[in-house]
Amino acid sequence: MVLISFSTVVPVNPPDTTPMLSKEDLWTALVLKARDPKQFVPVIEKSEIVSEDESGLTRRVWFRGDGDDKKGGNGVEERVSFVEAMKIDFIIPATGQRVSNIMSTTPDGDLYLIFTFEWPHPELEAGSVEVKELERERGELSRGIVPRTVEVARGLVRDGLLHLE
Repeated sequence: MVLISFSTVVPVNPPDTTPMLSKEDLWTALVLKARDPKQFVPVIEKSEIVSEDESGLTRRVWFRGDGDDKKGGNGVEERVSFVEAMKIDFIIPATGQRVSNIMSTTPDGDLYLIFTFEWPHPELEAGSVEVKELERERGELSRGIVPRTVEVARGLVRDGLLHLE
């Protein structure tokens, strides 16, 4: 089995960035991303919450280009766990895919956002052309989605739209 994995980290408030995001702002944005990911994750066509409680939610997600979005299919079930206003885990039980969104601070108080991605592919052979192409594609995706999440959060703060309903 092949496991394609990546981790990407970005500073949340680099110098000369406005508005600055607090930990509370970033957490609220991550919860919004879990509830309605379209504006944060361009590969998501649509999503709907199946159930939700204080520890997380279950949602159905339709990804662009997987064919299911065009057929009116059932989408993919994803379980989302909120961990102590610090981390959100997204797991697709059918495939074993796992993504974690983690907030971290340095001893100096600088805020960082880290995403880890794990894509299991039991059908692929290690070192194959298919694996190398998936690693390239998934690497681009992971490196783009983390800064996009911060920028969407910053835009929501700037526009006065960052709040949970």
